Amino acid sequence: MRSRIGWNTSVSISRIAAFVRLMAVFSATWTSLMGLLILYWQLRSWILTGDWSPFSVSEALELTGLTEPAVGMKANSLHRQFAWFFDLPASGVLFAIAAILIALAILATSIETQFSEPED
Repeated sequence: MRSRIGWNTSVSISRIAAFVRLMAVFSATWTSLMGLLILYWQLRSWILTGDWSPFSVSEALELTGLTEPAVGMKANSLHRQFAWFFDLPASGVLFAIAAILIALAILATSIETQFSEPED
């Protein structure tokens, strides 16, 4: 089906879905590698010292130069409501994000297949 500007809408949607799939797989790969790198560092430290060193999201943010939001600890403050998130293990959060990106890639593949032109 051609739109007013002359593009084939189905092909355009299919190409956008292919691009989204490619970017999601690329991002999921790097996110998983970062999670594995953190786990490797923790395991290596544990083997060498005998102590498990936790690595939370807040510590990861500090390494990147970002800090937790500077808001008060009032009952309804953003910091208090999401403080639990900053205490989660960074590797677990990275693997969860990678899983979401893989789900996005699967969805994009489905859309790409649905809107691709049938071959003769």
